[in-house]
Amino acid sequence: METKMEELTGKLKALDLVLAKSKDTVTARNKDALKRSEQSIARKISALYVLKEEIEELKFINKDSEENVRTWADEVELKLTAAESELNAIRAVLSEIEQEEISVQREKDEEIQRIAVDAETKKQLSIEHAKLELERAHKEAERKRDLEHGELLRKQTMEYQKTVQASMDTKSKQAFQEFVQTFELRYHAQYPDPPKVSLDSAVERWKVANTTESNPQPKPTLDQYDNIRDEWQAKDKVAKFLGMFSSRRFYSDWQVVEADESIRNKEK
Repeated sequence: METKMEELTGKLKALDLVLAKSKDTVTARNKDALKRSEQSIARKISALYVLKEEIEELKFINKDSEENVRTWADEVELKLTAAESELNAIRAVLSEIEQEEISVQREKDEEIQRIAVDAETKKQLSIEHAKLELERAHKEAERKRDLEHGELLRKQTMEYQKTVQASMDTKSKQAFQEFVQTFELRYHAQYPDPPKVSLDSAVERWKVANTTESNPQPKPTLDQYDNIRDEWQAKDKVAKFLGMFSSRRFYSDWQVVEADESIRNKEK
């Protein structure tokens, strides 16, 4: 039993040494060192409990009194309880360190996620910007085509008028002017206002032509609105004039312009 007692004393001294070193480790909050201390202390406490039970049995075998055995066991357990308190303190510090590491990792993950979301947002904004640029370019091309078509129609009308006027004599010019006046009177009587759909389309074309970054949704003033209407009527008047000029109604219009049938027969 003396050997066992000496072994117990040695193990208790070794435990005290580890506990003393662990205080510096707790202060430094070194996770790896704390884990090693926690494992070492736990092993030593477990071994001491086993050895304590063996010595208790030997004491009873050697006819030692129960009171003496209990007194001796209480002293040993007091030391082991103190050691367990130190062990629990180490484990509490380890738990705090692990929670701090989890918090730091969570913050890193959230930062990575935020960066990824920002990158995706920028990507989507870039795509939307590219779409808007394509739409703007398409509208600009369409507007240019409309302007070119209008300019071509205007030039063709002017060329036609020049050709007609060059072939007319003074009376024919006067008759033509009267015809045009009659046509305009009839046009304004029949079409006092442009159709809503056509006028809305003209307004939308004006908006596309006048859209800028500083004014993404322009609205025409009253004067601009009147100009839009007048320009639409001017184009529409030309189109209808050409349609009527080449239609069967032209003969009836000619009868209105030149009532004398004998003159009409000569001009045929």
